[in-house]
Amino acid sequence: MRILVVLILLAFGYQRQQTTVNGQQTLCTVPEPVEGTTLGASTSSATAYSRTVDCCPLSIDFYESQIRIADSLYKNYLPQSNFEEVKAAVEFFDSYQPSAISGQRWRFFDSYQPSAISGQRWRLFGKEADDENRLIAESRQLTAAKAHYYHAVGLTEKDDIVGACEHYLIALEIMDPLVETHRRASRLSRTISVDNPEDYEKIRFVALIYTRLGQLFLNENYCDIAIKNYKKALKYVKILENSESEANILKSLANSYQLSNKADSALYYYNESLKTSSDISNKLDINKSIAQIMFFNKGKRDSAYVILKNNLNKISKENVKYSYHFTLGNMFYNDKAYDSALYYLEKSLDNGIITQKLSFTTTLSAIYDSLGNYEKKAYYDNLSSKLFKNNINKGIDKTQLQVLYDNYNKRRTERERITAKAKIIRLTITISLSVVVLSISLIMFIRYKHKRHSYILSEEINVKEKRIRDNEFKFSLIDGKIKSKNMELQRKEEEIRLYQNEIAELRSRMESKKDNIKEYNQSEICMKILNEISELSKSGKNTSELQALRQDEFAMLLQSAKLHLSTFLKNTSDKYPTLKKEDFYYLCLVIINLNDKQIASLFGLSYEAIRKRKNKIASVLGVQNKDNFYNNIMELL
Repeated sequence: MRILVVLILLAFGYQRQQTTVNGQQTLCTVPEPVEGTTLGASTSSATAYSRTVDCCPLSIDFYESQIRIADSLYKNYLPQSNFEEVKAAVEFFDSYQPSAISGQRWRFFDSYQPSAISGQRWRLFGKEADDENRLIAESRQLTAAKAHYYHAVGLTEKDDIVGACEHYLIALEIMDPLVETHRRASRLSRTISVDNPEDYEKIRFVALIYTRLGQLFLNENYCDIAIKNYKKALKYVKILENSESEANILKSLANSYQLSNKADSALYYYNESLKTSSDISNKLDINKSIAQIMFFNKGKRDSAYVILKNNLNKISKENVKYSYHFTLGNMFYNDKAYDSALYYLEKSLDNGIITQKLSFTTTLSAIYDSLGNYEKKAYYDNLSSKLFKNNINKGIDKTQLQVLYDNYNKRRTERERITAKAKIIRLTITISLSVVVLSISLIMFIRYKHKRHSYILSEEINVKEKRIRDNEFKFSLIDGKIKSKNMELQRKEEEIRLYQNEIAELRSRMESKKDNIKEYNQSEICMKILNEISELSKSGKNTSELQALRQDEFAMLLQSAKLHLSTFLKNTSDKYPTLKKEDFYYLCLVIINLNDKQIASLFGLSYEAIRKRKNKIASVLGVQNKDNFYNNIMELL
């Protein structure tokens, strides 16, 4: 009887809702959002829907048109002239849509969207009305996401990177339910595909958001976050089967790996991009990056030069030429071919990107410092200082990017947790009801068959009791294994503690170890230099005609000094902070008893330049007798 009454009430509620919608009950103004609106809670839900259908489009049309204008400007590489209108569209949709920060419900279309928490499924409408309302809700949801996206584009143009990141993430949160609906429907019905324009637009837009986020984080050197976003963008672009977009994302992914110094991964994605698209501009850009990896990471210097020089004649765009010029200049600088380095680096200074200009001027300053042209060095140092200040002023608040991204991941994890919890609850209820039904059926069956099958029933009970005892025995065995594993874990923890104590003792011994000049002189790099001098001496040649050291060999020399002369280096650097890295290179060579001519040959500089450096170091250290410089340095040791 109670079930019959409930069915009658539900049918009455359905009829009232249908009458309200079909009757087009309307008001002249857009309703204020109602807190806690739920599907079918009262007739007011249907009234709110009627107001939405008849009144809101008159207001929504204006904001949708502004989003379309922003989209057109964006596609034609024009600045966002309707920035304020797009911002107003964001505020309009946020007054009805959920805020990614405040966690409000989707009130504007709350009666017609599925809720992952409550499990609502548009129960009060027939299938035709249900599909229509769902499409309206999804269309508005997509428009709201686009409003945040194009507002982020406008903020990027205004150098508000943090604000842009925030709105890109909000757009992504708005799109998450739509994409999840797409995945769920694809698994169940297999009818949704990119052949459907609506599904194609959703997937394309989500891929675009992830791509813009990847670009944003890559520009700010958050390489790990950029890689995560580019990989998600790649997943969606592969669904769209757009080879040009896929090639660009693969290239951006490779750039991220290259910037994070993961050369092998970068090469893999560069080659994948070349396989995906044979466009000449894409090929030129990727070849430049591959040349950099071959030069700096793989040691294939000649091949890198050949690639860049062969491609220079194929470049038509000035910004690409600037990038090639800088790459060549930097490579020549590393090879100490300063004239060629200056030629290419000074040609690249017309580039308008501040971060690249800063890198150019810093390298030029280092070259002129090595050449002893301090007037030119001072000029580029001053230019670098101005560019650095401008770049710092634009990036003061960008440290908030990590916080924004972490908060977004926390909210997403929480939503997934709630969704999973709801699924578990529904599954638990279903299983519980099934168990109850089965139990009742079993009891009725036992009662009906009790008199005729008492013996069979008692046998079944005995069998079940035996199974229970077997299970209890199995559980006891498992419990014993767990206790054994716990004891073994405790032993392992004790071993780890002992190892940690041994490591700490070894570190203490290493830190207490004093400088050892003999071991320093016998290090690999020092022995290389001394052996070369010995060979020249045996062959009767001038021992000052040594082969210049590479930059990595200078670094090895300083590393050996840090290992064997750590106290001397630390005391000297702490006491004389004005000494540069090149000054310590000079001191390291003096300690192995080389003269200035030999040191000049190893530096690849003139004897006069080395004498100037020696005088400068002697002045800093307070050495009076410069002719007996070696003995003075040994006294410091």
